[in-house]
Amino acid sequence: MRNELAFNGANFVARQVNWSMPGGWGQGVKSTEAWFRPVDTFAERFDELLAEVAELGFAAYDLWCAQLDGEWATPEHVDAARAAAERRGIRLTSYAGGPFGETAEECERVCALLEALEVPVLAGYCAFAERDPRAFAGLLEKYGLRYGRENHPEASVAELLAKVEDIPGDRVGVTVDTGWFATQGCDPAAAIRELGPAVEYIHLKDVRAAGAHDTCAFGEGIVDIADCLRAAADIGYDGPLSIEHEPEEGDPRNAVARSRAFVEALFEGDN
Repeated sequence: MRNELAFNGANFVARQVNWSMPGGWGQGVKSTEAWFRPVDTFAERFDELLAEVAELGFAAYDLWCAQLDGEWATPEHVDAARAAAERRGIRLTSYAGGPFGETAEECERVCALLEALEVPVLAGYCAFAERDPRAFAGLLEKYGLRYGRENHPEASVAELLAKVEDIPGDRVGVTVDTGWFATQGCDPAAAIRELGPAVEYIHLKDVRAAGAHDTCAFGEGIVDIADCLRAAADIGYDGPLSIEHEPEEGDPRNAVARSRAFVEALFEGDN
C-alpha cells in the first residue's frame, strides 16, 4: 500500500526564529503566530510557506494550528489559505497541534475553521474533548470532522485509548506519533498493530534515543520506519503519512526531504 505523504506544518516551528529556538517550543509557537496572525500580510506569507512545501515535493500538508488558529482566523485568512493551497496544488489533510480550544466556544471556532478549509481531521490534542466529551462529540458531528487524539506522554496503547474512551460516537480515534511512542520506550509499530481501526492518522517521526525527543531524519534514529509502514498496511490504514521532524536547532527541510525519499524507497521495495 502506497500512502500519500504529507508535510507536517510543525516542522516549521523554528522557521521564524532563523532555525534556532533556545526558548523551546513556546518560543516557536509565539513567533509563528506573530508572523501569520496579521491579516494584511497573511496571504503573501502563507503562500510563501506552501511554496516551500511544494518545492520539497509534497502535495499534502498538515496545517499546524500556530499558522492559522481558530482564535484569530478571520474569513480573510480562510479565503487566503484556500487560495494559496489551490494555487500551489496542495491539499490540507489535517489540523495538527493543540489544544484546539479550552472551552466549547473556542473549540467550535476551530471546528468551523476546519469546515471552511475542508480539513477532515483534528490530529492532535483537544482540551475541551476531555472536559466535556459529549459536547465535543456533538461538535464533530455538526461540522463533519474526525478526531485523532495524539500520543505524547502516553507510554502504552491502553494509556492513549483511555484519553478517548469517554467520547461517544464513531468519529473518534487516535493519531499515532511514532517518535513520541519511541521516546516513551514503546514500540510504535507494535502500537499501530494493537490500535488497529482506532488509528485515525499517523505522524511518522524518528528520534535518536528513548528518554528524549531529539527528532532526526528517517534511518538515523531508533524508530523502525519500515516496520511502521508494514504495521499501517497490516491494519488497512490508507490515510496520509505525515512526515514530521521539528528540531529546536537547525533547518529541518533537507532531512524531511531525505525522509520522504526514504519512505518512497520502502514503497518501491514492496513492489
